Amino acid sequence: MLVQRIREIVIHIFNDVLCESKPLVQADIGLYNRQFIQKWEPVFAKCFGKNGQNVGNMTLVQLVTELEGISRKLSTQQLFHGNELLSKYSEWMDKLDCNEFYQSKNFIEIPGQYEGSQFHQEPQI
Repeated sequence: MLVQRIREIVIHIFNDVLCESKPLVQADIGLYNRQFIQKWEPVFAKCFGKNGQNVGNMTLVQLVTELEGISRKLSTQQLFHGNELLSKYSEWMDKLDCNEFYQSKNFIEIPGQYEGSQFHQEPQI
């Protein structure tokens, strides 16, 4: 049922996107994510109740109307562009010590580590 799926998505937004602690990285989510949560959690709470508690009582029309309103507000906001410190987005990744994880099963490759068509060489760290 569509309305139930939309309700699940809204609850997922509260539990994941608007949550300052993540299962794998705990509170090391970065300043950008913290600022997003501080700014947008009240907007979502106003529409759907604290932690989405009102979602279960909302009709499909109400859910879609509120989501469209939030989408319009989000689309007018300026997001960070260009070069930013990795820690701004993920303090956990910034703290990651590549020397501890240099086994192929644990190594994390980040976009931009390779130059041109030189994919057969080690990443540019």
